Amino acid sequence: MSTDMLKKVQDKLNFRAHYSQHGDYFARLGDADVTIEELHDYYLERVSVEMDEYSGVLNIEVQAWSPEFAQKFAQLLLVEGERHMNEMGQRLAEDQVKFLNKQVSFLEDNFEQSRQDLLDYQNENGLVSPTQTVQSLNTVVSSLEAQLATYKARKSALGSYQSQRSSEMVRVESEINALKKQIDLEKERLARQSGNALNSVSSQYETLQLRADFAKQTYSNALAALENTRIEAARKLKQVSILQSPILPEYPEQPERLYNITIFALVVIFLGFITSMLILIVKDHRD
Repeated sequence: MSTDMLKKVQDKLNFRAHYSQHGDYFARLGDADVTIEELHDYYLERVSVEMDEYSGVLNIEVQAWSPEFAQKFAQLLLVEGERHMNEMGQRLAEDQVKFLNKQVSFLEDNFEQSRQDLLDYQNENGLVSPTQTVQSLNTVVSSLEAQLATYKARKSALGSYQSQRSSEMVRVESEINALKKQIDLEKERLARQSGNALNSVSSQYETLQLRADFAKQTYSNALAALENTRIEAARKLKQVSILQSPILPEYPEQPERLYNITIFALVVIFLGFITSMLILIVKDHRD
C-alpha cells in the first residue's frame, strides 16, 4: 500500500499508462502526468489489502482494465512483498551478527585473561591443583591420626605391666611425639593465620577456576549463537505461502453493471417522481 510499492509497479508495469489510456471517463486516471500524491490516491482505489486476523491470511485484490495486467499486478505485489520481508529479516540477522561478533571478541578476551590468571596463580604457588593437594594432605593427616590412636592404645596397654622408663615404653612415647609433631606440621600447612596456607590457596584457586569455567562456557555459547545467526542471515527467512495464486480473470467483476443500472434507474424514477410532484404543486397553487 506504500508509495515505494507504487513506484515499483510503475517501473515494471507502467501503471500510469495503463490506467490513463483505458477505462471510462469516471474511473480511469485523468492525466498520466499527475503528481505522485494524486497517483498514490488513485493507486489505493485500485488495490485492496485485507488481513484476516483469525486465520492469518492476507487477501489482495487489484483492479485493472485488462485481465493480463491484473494478474501481473497481483503477482508483482506478492513477489515484492516477500522480498521486502526477507530484506527486513536479513537486516535484523546481520545486525545480530555484528553484535554477536563484538560479544564474542569481548568474551574471548575475557576467557583468555581468566585462563592466564589461573596459570599465573598455579605458577606463583608451585601447585597444579591446590584442591587435590589439600585432599592429599587431609588423607595424610587422617592416616597419621589413625597411627597416633594405635600408638596411644599400645602405650596404654604397655603401661599396665611395664614401667614408664622401659625401653619399649620410651620407644612408643617417641613414636607418639613424632606423630603429633607431624600432624601439627601437616595441619599448619593446611591452615595457618599468616602465610600461604593451603586452604586459602585452594579457595582462591577454586574461585579462579570457577571464573575460567564460566568464561569458557559463555564464550562457547556465544560462538554457537554466532554460527546459528550467520546461518539464519544467509538463508531465506520469510516465505509467502500462496493459498490462491493470482488468476487470469475471465469475467470483469467491476464495475457491477446490473447493480449500477438498477440504482441509477431507481434514482431517476425517484427524481422524476419528485419533479412531477413539484410541477403538480406549482400548478395547484396557480389555480
